[in-house]
Amino acid sequence: MQLKLFLILLLFVGIRYGSLSKDFSCEEPGLVRAARAIVACGYPLIYAGETMDFPVVGLSKHPMPAWILAGAFAVFGEDERVARSTIALFSLLILYTIYLFSVRMIPQFGGTKVGLLAAALFALNPFALQNSLMVHYDGSVYAFFVTAFMFYALWFLARSKRRPWEFVGLAFLASLCFANKIEPTLICFFVVVLYALYPLRDIRLAAGVSVALGFGILLFMVPYYFYNLLFAHPEATFWEIKVFFDQFLGRHFLGGVSRALEGTGPGPLHTGTLLVLGFFSWMIYWGMALLALAVSCELRGLWPKLWRAELTFEDHTIAFFTYWIGSFILVHFGFGWLGAGYPRYFGPIVPPTIILISLYLVRIGAFEKRNLKCLIPLSLVFPLLYVLFPALTGLRDYLTRADFFSLMRIPSGVTVATIYIALGLGGLVGAFVKDRRVLTATATVFFAFYLGFNAIQLHHDLKADYSLTDMYGVKDSKKVGHYLNGITGPDDIIICEKAVGHYYQKRFYDIAHLTTAPGENNFEEVCQNPEVKYLTVSRQMLDQSQRRFKSRYFEKPRLVFQSNYEIIRLK
Repeated sequence: MQLKLFLILLLFVGIRYGSLSKDFSCEEPGLVRAARAIVACGYPLIYAGETMDFPVVGLSKHPMPAWILAGAFAVFGEDERVARSTIALFSLLILYTIYLFSVRMIPQFGGTKVGLLAAALFALNPFALQNSLMVHYDGSVYAFFVTAFMFYALWFLARSKRRPWEFVGLAFLASLCFANKIEPTLICFFVVVLYALYPLRDIRLAAGVSVALGFGILLFMVPYYFYNLLFAHPEATFWEIKVFFDQFLGRHFLGGVSRALEGTGPGPLHTGTLLVLGFFSWMIYWGMALLALAVSCELRGLWPKLWRAELTFEDHTIAFFTYWIGSFILVHFGFGWLGAGYPRYFGPIVPPTIILISLYLVRIGAFEKRNLKCLIPLSLVFPLLYVLFPALTGLRDYLTRADFFSLMRIPSGVTVATIYIALGLGGLVGAFVKDRRVLTATATVFFAFYLGFNAIQLHHDLKADYSLTDMYGVKDSKKVGHYLNGITGPDDIIICEKAVGHYYQKRFYDIAHLTTAPGENNFEEVCQNPEVKYLTVSRQMLDQSQRRFKSRYFEKPRLVFQSNYEIIRLK
């Protein structure tokens, strides 16, 4: 078994290795600059472009990812490979935690088999692949701390007797989660307290857990306040809490309700629906059929035990993981969490989802020899059709153009229909079919569909021009930044995207922060500034920028750089 685990770990590293040196882009430079500043002066005071006050505190969330990244930079130096390898290391820890939990906690149902299957699915899942390389607050650093906290919480709640030091352990892990991000951590806290109330029906335990979680928050917030006070920025301690109430509860939820009532925009249920559909996409659709089948079938047998509170640890695992997954989905759905298109918000529920599916497949014997005979050829049908047969090139192009395999956007009606069909079939079969042979055959077919589409998605991602479904934007931002740094004078300013600005060693305007409204950040006025010499924008963003600003400056001669960026000389 150790050899199999080693091969899975090797597979995990192998498919990620080629992406470790990708340029920073999208939202990544902010976190990288914050970590660089912590190494230099102990505090994330950063230059974020001419449209921002200089310097600004470069943290939009709590600082744990920046601190970890800063530690890596301090030891190994600042480099794309160092940053992405640090994030990937935490993803690797998630994989091993999944395996270890399965082996140690559910051995009666083939824990080793469950662990190996879950580890393999995690290593190969395109979302987990993407999240393990993304330098972001929602990346693998936070997902690991949530996984450790929730696994410990399940072990803690399932015990018949709990010692005081175990409450301290719960508080300590809670503080590590809170040191990363507030909103999803509060959902995790809610799940733990709710589980103590039902099915455990222990009000004293729920109260004790609540006190421990509150203590865990203070365990982080008090040292964090003094850390900020040391650098004369005590207000930064409560910045994310302010954002949580102002933006999440205010603008996104209450504002969404107001817009829906006034008929001036989509409400939180609408945006939440889109976001949950985006979540479904990371499981490659037919994986959601597997999840619906596993949850509905397991809960059907578990429901009578919940009423009698007679649960084995395996039962606790199924119930707690269902609470965990369901709470994230329902909160995002009900609150319309920040709109649609960000499956990374669901990173914390990848481990329970994968373990539930793996546990169900092992328990019903989906990998017995007679079932494996049909599993392998079925799973190979899809990548073979997609990759090898020229006759289906048109269909492949249509599906790709329709974002059928996209992880980052809400795709076409074809995909939405696929999601509903997959969920409906899985849920109906799990809820009403009792024949084990039918269940095993259905799970085998669903799993084959999942493997096939997963292979297609991986093929698409790993051969993409830059990265996973273009999550990281456009390649060559580093080359463009260094090129412009070499042809400009020491006082020259450029207008560029955030990624290029990160690599440009002088002053820049972030084009995303420029406006068409009169003022110091007006696009036309900035272009007229004699110090602003170049405008560079990726071809991916060029049309959008032209439509937004409608400026004559886009008509000037352009230099096409590496076919991904266009550089316009303004002066």
